[in-house]
Amino acid sequence: MVSSSKKKRGKQRKAAKSAAAASTPETSSLDPNNVALVHTPQGATYYHPTHHKLAALYVQKGDNRTTESMTKLSSEDVSTFGIGQPNISLVQSGVLSTVLDFLGRCENETFDKVMVGAKGHVFTPNGALISNVGGDLESPLVWINVLVRAAHIEPNCMLQIAENIGPLVKCMCNDTQRLFFQSNIHWREGIVRFVELVVYIILARSSESENPDKKVISTLLKHEGLLTSIIQWGFWGENRPDISKELNSIPMMGSSVGGATNITWTISLGKTVMKKLIAYTSILKDDNGGLTNEAKDRLRTIGCTPIISRSYDASCMVSYTAGLIRHIKTAGWDGADLSNLQYLIDADCVDKGVIKEVISLGFVCVENAGGFHNIDENVFLTLSRLSAKLICSYEVITNEIHPSDTHISFAIRAGLIEMCLSFLEYFVEHYLSSTVSIYNFIGPIFNIVQMVSLHKKTAKAIKHKRSSIEDMLVRLELEENTDITSNTEYKKLLDMIRVILDINGSYCCRCNKSLTKTEVMECNGCSRMSYCSRACQREDWFNGHSVTCCKSFTNETAGQFQGRYWPRTTPDDERAAAKLGDLEINSSMVHLKLFLDNSETILSQAEGLGIPLYDCVACFDLRACPITVIIAKYTDFHQDSSWWKGFEDSRSKENIMCVYSHIFVQDESDELLLQMQRMFPHAWLLKQQVTK
Repeated sequence: MVSSSKKKRGKQRKAAKSAAAASTPETSSLDPNNVALVHTPQGATYYHPTHHKLAALYVQKGDNRTTESMTKLSSEDVSTFGIGQPNISLVQSGVLSTVLDFLGRCENETFDKVMVGAKGHVFTPNGALISNVGGDLESPLVWINVLVRAAHIEPNCMLQIAENIGPLVKCMCNDTQRLFFQSNIHWREGIVRFVELVVYIILARSSESENPDKKVISTLLKHEGLLTSIIQWGFWGENRPDISKELNSIPMMGSSVGGATNITWTISLGKTVMKKLIAYTSILKDDNGGLTNEAKDRLRTIGCTPIISRSYDASCMVSYTAGLIRHIKTAGWDGADLSNLQYLIDADCVDKGVIKEVISLGFVCVENAGGFHNIDENVFLTLSRLSAKLICSYEVITNEIHPSDTHISFAIRAGLIEMCLSFLEYFVEHYLSSTVSIYNFIGPIFNIVQMVSLHKKTAKAIKHKRSSIEDMLVRLELEENTDITSNTEYKKLLDMIRVILDINGSYCCRCNKSLTKTEVMECNGCSRMSYCSRACQREDWFNGHSVTCCKSFTNETAGQFQGRYWPRTTPDDERAAAKLGDLEINSSMVHLKLFLDNSETILSQAEGLGIPLYDCVACFDLRACPITVIIAKYTDFHQDSSWWKGFEDSRSKENIMCVYSHIFVQDESDELLLQMQRMFPHAWLLKQQVTK
């Protein structure tokens, strides 16, 4: 009985020892004078605490075996002989600092020279001397791999890495010379792993949902050229055949996905990290809920950076924003891409290339909606919203819209109006039952165009596109197209375009005849009035133009009979003054037309006020689309003493005063009210009524 119990306990002890042996990593020695690399049964690399200091010393000497082992360290404690032991820390042991010091020499020294200097003697913790250690590291790529491993298993070291990889960034981001330790071969071997390191740090630090690590990302991106390179990685492909050839000449890294090549993997990483970086930047808010200055600057930098290195192709004018739109056109809609595009346009990352690409994308959606990825009504509405933001800036605090005549004119030439009409036509055909009103999205675009439709650049663009726009209007207004003609909102959109086309042209300031380019005759004195013939010019001259608006035209007399009332003075800036002059000329050409076209409205409103026409002021607001006309008593219209005197001096029982209000855009964020006054015989109104 006793013997049986002893045998049983002996078997249990033997089984326990066997189990412990099975779970214990094999080790050749724990001699502190002989560093021993341990492999766990799972294949992970592990160092017993006895060897931590000695292993770090071997890394300092550039020992290949030891440094390579640091790239495969286990991230967990390992049990040796039944006792849990911590693995070597890359940070606490000084291995990370050593690697960063080595990489800090990558700009000015060769790798061979660094290795010669690293090789040397090592004193073990017990004082024993080991001669000629190291100097046999095969490639500096190993050091980058150590950084990658450190970032994975010791996340707190990312700030240390971000602060100290400036020299590595300079070498790797110079994608034309492509030298790392003054070697093209080393650059080619290390670039993909460097990309993976940067991408991992940004993704890891920006993905902390509650408290993203702003300091690490900001520190990393402060290295000159890094953000630009990150942007351009996603566009290397066909844009950089030189890099594609080099990267595909070497084997794929083990961490890369199956089926990919070095170049496709790098492109994928670049696009992935940019999606995350833009989304992360867009949530950086200040105390007032707006974007921080750092976030604004970063978004503008991202959006405006060219997709190809200037040193490789100085002629490349394609910005990241335009490149993103091109990507969408080929790859289809992606929620993250769409959101990022909106963030960049909101940050004013808009140039002619972006405008052209957005409008092109709109036509692609209409033409290929059946086969294009994820096209639905929201895509068209989003494109309409983006198009409105392309042609003006929006001030959130003051809720003000500032149109850009430069952007608007280019957008019109690129097909903005035709695109919007195509949206309307497609929307009616496919989403007629939608509860979303497309008028709320396209209407603002037409309103913005109307605001500056008489500015020189915009007016020329509208004249250039008049024929194609009118052809679309004719097709959409056909009687059989009842879905449009019977819908109040859709019909109103078409009327808005008609208004823009109708007021944009050259007209005789006397007889209201529409003029072609070759028929326009301007007054040589003021260049503000146009005529169809010398007869009309002569008639207008003796009707008062010679006295009040031409030879004697000054800022002081501008508001008395006809001419500019506001602004009181001409801008000091020559460019702005020229723009104001052009706007006055274009405006003068349509004043009579608007007066006659709205004769019924003027007469009916004057009758409602119960006052004679010569005591009325007809107020035309050309800032709205359609243009609004309001008749007011001159005693209620304005209390400015100089204006009042001007009215009293110039009015008569034969004429009616008209005031025309426009927006004068000096630049994208500065605009003034332009008011011009004209006198027309009210007999013309009655004549117009009889004619009708």
